[in-house]
Formats: sequence, structure tokens, C-alpha cells
Amino acid sequence: MAAALAAAPDVLIAGFCVALWVAPERFGAGAIRYVVLLMVLEFIVVHSAAFMGKITVGSSGRAWRTLGIIGLGAGYSAFVAAFCFVFGEWWPLPAFWLLILNRLAGALLHKGEPGAARALGLSWAAAIVAYLGAALLSKLLPIPRLGVTPDIQAAADLPGSGIIWIEEPHRVLAAAALYFTLMACWEFVRLRVAAWSIWASASTRPPA
Repeated sequence: MAAALAAAPDVLIAGFCVALWVAPERFGAGAIRYVVLLMVLEFIVVHSAAFMGKITVGSSGRAWRTLGIIGLGAGYSAFVAAFCFVFGEWWPLPAFWLLILNRLAGALLHKGEPGAARALGLSWAAAIVAYLGAALLSKLLPIPRLGVTPDIQAAADLPGSGIIWIEEPHRVLAAAALYFTLMACWEFVRLRVAAWSIWASASTRPPA
């Protein structure tokens, strides 16, 4: 149950991306802007969580860890704010910090426990492999437009040029659907393996 609940948000986002890809007129062309920003935000979160996580599980004093996280957070927040300004959307800024707290929750709650740093590293590695894999496949494969017609693309009014996800937004929808599906699978498998490990450890423990 816990594994299914942990994977549920990623499953819902992946499903939304597929539905938007197939029938964008049902959600409005502005929803495509949402997914583009979401994928940009997710990349920044994945990148920043690695550095913040390393500081969180490090052996430095609490004051230095706090200052390090605040400093990195301020720098990444400025980066997110730049994208917010370009797109004219400001929701990614608070969303960035919510996602960061979500990613670091395990490290914060289990700091000092054996394997905390390893678990954080595995989660980061899974996210970056899934993201880069989805991005690469969305660029190389012949992705169908489905419902993202030229008229829908024009209505989305995506800023910028020369970027494949901007010029062919159906590709970012495919990438997002694949990425969040992979992350849902990772969360499900990770928690099931963790639960199995706890059960195995308890079953082999000699009786008191």
C-alpha cells in the first residue's frame, strides 16, 4: 500500500501528460506550457537535490549545513525565477521548494542512520538516468504529434526558439509521460525492496 501511494503522484502526472498529448483541446493549450515548465523545474530539482542532499547527510556542523542549503537554494531559486519571468508563470518558485523538501525528506528524517547517504544517492541516480533517458528518446525517436496540431502549438505560445521541446512540444509531453512513469516504477520497487529487507531482517533475528 505504501509503495502504491508513493508512486501515485508520478502515475497521475504521467497520465495527465498522455491525456494532454492525445487531446490537448480538452485541457487548453496553456496546459502544454505547464508541462514544459514542469520538466524544466524537475531537471533543476534533480540537479539541486544532489548537492543539497550531500550537504544534508554530511558531517559538517548544523550551522554550516544550514548556510550551505540556504546558499544553494538561493542560487537555484534565482535560476527558477528566470524561467518564471520568461514564461510569465510564478507557480514553479514555491513548487521548487516543495519538491526539494520532498526529495530531501528521507535524508532529513533518517540522517545518521546507516545507508541514508546511499539511499539518497540511489534516488538521485535513478531520477537523473530516467530524466536524461526520457529526454534523449524524445529527441531521437519519431514521436507522433497526436493531438498537438500546429494550431494547438501556436495557441500554447511557448517562448523561445531553437529548442526541440519548444518547437515540437509533443516531444516534451512524451518525455514527461515516460519520465514520470519511470519514477513511479522506481518508487514502487524501492519501497517494496525496503519493506522486504525489513521483513527479512526481522524474520532472521533470533528470538529474545
